[in-house]
Amino acid sequence: APGHAWRALAQLRAVEAAEPLAQLFARIDDWDDAFVAEDLPEAFGMLGPGAIPALMAYLADDSHGLWARVAAAHSLERIGARHPDTREPVAAVLAGQLGLFAQEDPALNGSLVAYLVDLRAVEAADVIQQAFAAEQVDEMVVGDWKKVQALLGLQPRLGEPGRPLRIAKAAAPVRTLQKAAHPTPRAQPSALDQIQTGLAQTLTGSAPDAEAGGKRKHHRKRK
Repeated sequence: APGHAWRALAQLRAVEAAEPLAQLFARIDDWDDAFVAEDLPEAFGMLGPGAIPALMAYLADDSHGLWARVAAAHSLERIGARHPDTREPVAAVLAGQLGLFAQEDPALNGSLVAYLVDLRAVEAADVIQQAFAAEQVDEMVVGDWKKVQALLGLQPRLGEPGRPLRIAKAAAPVRTLQKAAHPTPRAQPSALDQIQTGLAQTLTGSAPDAEAGGKRKHHRKRK
């Protein structure tokens, strides 16, 4: 019954339910609830971008259990996968959390790397490499740094020495989310502008020897 309920809320795009639903992640650590771990992230993926702030806050709060936080990260990945326009801000959130690898459980770091790989987040390669170099990634989750490079399409060519990758760091998660949430509106042409543009395209599309005449007619009509 709870599963049907959170799926229905997701289908209704009930963003106000995101925070209460996130609290169900505690069942994963407290009750070993595999259904919550597997199905609730899919529901968050359906719920969409409006759930990102609640999931971001849950993931950042280290008072929550390890696997509950992993499920929050998984939910963010599901949103990024189902809503391509959110891929970059979601990747920025996950990469920003991975940047705290020194103080986090290697299993969480490994999960973050796995979800960044799922999102093809090449822009996060630098922080991923740092986490591996510090030996703070559980390789049982996603493999070693060499495998991650291959999955991201960054594997060095055979015979070439491996060199540290210098990939631009992801933007700050909060700033990226704010920018994504409030895009700059594009100026819409007026009806008159659209009519004049269409008329100009029609006239200039005539035969080459009549091009000048077409332009003159256009100007006379405006006058």
